[in-house]
Amino acid sequence: TLKLAYKAPLQANPSGERALVSSGGTDWGYYLLLSKAVGDVVGHIQVGETRLQVAPDTFADHLRHHMFGLEFRLDAANSLVMQSVTQSSIFLHTDAPGTLNFDISRPTDAMVLGYKHSGPSFQFETGTIEDYNQQRNEADITFYFSTGWRW
Repeated sequence: TLKLAYKAPLQANPSGERALVSSGGTDWGYYLLLSKAVGDVVGHIQVGETRLQVAPDTFADHLRHHMFGLEFRLDAANSLVMQSVTQSSIFLHTDAPGTLNFDISRPTDAMVLGYKHSGPSFQFETGTIEDYNQQRNEADITFYFSTGWRW
């Protein structure tokens, strides 16, 4: 599967917390997903990139992501999902001394554990995400919920 994504800004100049979840510009990206089922287990490999419209020398203008996942099908509509995701940092690389263990420009590795339901016209996913490669830079476990309609 090849997917292209385009995201127009919700606000021209996001402020407060909204500035932390949006580049404020037009973002676009792509990913290539390869899947193979063996019985009730589906393996997924994904590579992709997101291009961000940001001011020069503020944040990275692109993010690269790689994913390996296993989906354990409970039945035709329900699955347990386990993924390992690596994404480059949105922060620019610095050569500041003493930042080896707390370098926010390092890529992030995250483990995703979740549940997925895919009905004939409705789907949702829920689960947890935790990064696991940072030393002394632990993040809290994040819970996620995603839903949508299929046509």
